[in-house]
Amino acid sequence: MPGRVRAGRARGRARCGEGRDGPALNFLDWIRRTFGDGIADCYLVPYNEKIWKYPLDRMSAHWMDGRVPRPPLEDVLRAACGLSTEGYAHQAVFSYPAAGGIEAMVGAIAAPVRDRIRCGFRVSSVRSEDGRFLVSDGETVVAADRCISTIPIRTLLGSLDEVPPEVCDAGARLVHNSVACVFIGLNGPVPPYSWVYLAAPELGFANRVSFPSNYSTGTAPPGCGSILAECTYRPGDPPERMDDQALIDHVIDHLEEMGVLRREDVIFTGCARQPYAYVVYDLEYLDSIRSVRDHIEGRGIELVGRFAEFEYLNMDGCIRHALDHVRRRDPCV
Repeated sequence: MPGRVRAGRARGRARCGEGRDGPALNFLDWIRRTFGDGIADCYLVPYNEKIWKYPLDRMSAHWMDGRVPRPPLEDVLRAACGLSTEGYAHQAVFSYPAAGGIEAMVGAIAAPVRDRIRCGFRVSSVRSEDGRFLVSDGETVVAADRCISTIPIRTLLGSLDEVPPEVCDAGARLVHNSVACVFIGLNGPVPPYSWVYLAAPELGFANRVSFPSNYSTGTAPPGCGSILAECTYRPGDPPERMDDQALIDHVIDHLEEMGVLRREDVIFTGCARQPYAYVVYDLEYLDSIRSVRDHIEGRGIELVGRFAEFEYLNMDGCIRHALDHVRRRDPCV
C-alpha cells in the first residue's frame, strides 16, 4: 500500500508542479493531478461532491492556490502507515472565545461603534443623488457620503436601478450554496475532536461535524457537550425539502450509527438555515463576477466581505479584507 500511495502522489505532484500537461482544466482535474486517483476517489472527490453539490468538472481550479495545502510526500507516506503528522499547521492550534461562542469576537469588534450600528434594516434600494447615497428599506431613507456594501452582491444588484441586462444576466449566473446548521446538546461529553469531515454519502447529508464544547466549556452547561452538523444544499436538494425536525432526526440517526452520540443523551436540538453559505466557483465565475463588480464599483459602491465580493473567504479572510480596504483608503490606519 505505501508503494502505491507514493507512486500515485508523485505522479500527481509532477504533473501539477511542473506543468507537464498545462494548467488544470477544472477542479476535478486539479484534484486528480495534485493528489492522484487513490486519494481523489477515496476522499477528495466524494467530499467535494457532498459540500459543493455541483459537478466538479464544471468548477474552476483558479481558487486552489493558497487555499488547499500540498502536503510533503513524506507526510503522505507517514499518514498512510498510521504515523502522526503535523498536517495543516495553522489549524493545529487556534484561539476561541471562553464565553459567548465565536459571536463574542464579532461583538468585541463592534463594541466601539455599537451606538452607530442599526440592525434590522433590510435594504430595498440604493441610489445616488447630488453626490450622496440614499439607502432605503422601503420606509426609511438613510443618506450617506460613502456606501460600503457587505450584503450578498446579488441582493445589492437587485436594489439598484438602471442595471444593464448583461450585468443582470451575469449576476444571475453566480452560483452559491445554502447551509442548514443542526445544533445538538448532549447530557455528557462529546468525542475528543475539534471537527470531522464526512465524505461518504452513506454517512448522511452532513459534510462536517464540529464539537464546540471541546473549544470552550463555556459553550455548554457543566457536564454537557455540544455538536454542530452542517448540511449544504442547493434548490431542490433533500435538506431544502425537509422540515427542520426531519433534518435534525436525520442527523441524529447517522451520528448515532457512527457512535458519535446516543439518542437518549440528546437534551437539546435546533436548526438554523443560511441562504448564502458557500461561493461556488463555476467555470463562468471569473467572467460573471468581473462584469458585476465593474458595474457596482463603477457606481461608487465599495464591496467588502464574503458575499459582497462573492469570494470564498473564511472569517480571517473577511477581517483581513476589511482591514486592507480601510488601509487602502487611509494608509495611516
